[in-house]
Amino acid sequence: MTYIQTVDFGSLIADSSKLKELDRILKEKKKNNDKVLIFCQMTKMIDILEDFMNLRKYSFFRLDGASNIADRRDMVNDFQKPSSKVFVFLLSTRAGNYIFI
Repeated sequence: MTYIQTVDFGSLIADSSKLKELDRILKEKKKNNDKVLIFCQMTKMIDILEDFMNLRKYSFFRLDGASNIADRRDMVNDFQKPSSKVFVFLLSTRAGNYIFI
């Protein structure tokens, strides 16, 4: 028998003060047409945030150790364009620590 684990992200946000605060900040930033960089030390947290971005229907890029070099440059260039519709950039601290220099 196979079990599938599902996550109720509404409950997850309500139970996590950090996600609740992130939700508040992102709503404010979205309203102001700002862009947001979020750095994470663990890719598991990026996985959670990726699901969160999908739940909120925020456009985002994800850059971690699995991203190839050419894709990294393209994502950064696209994100930095004034015409870009990408709202959030999720980055691992290892893969993204020098990318914006």
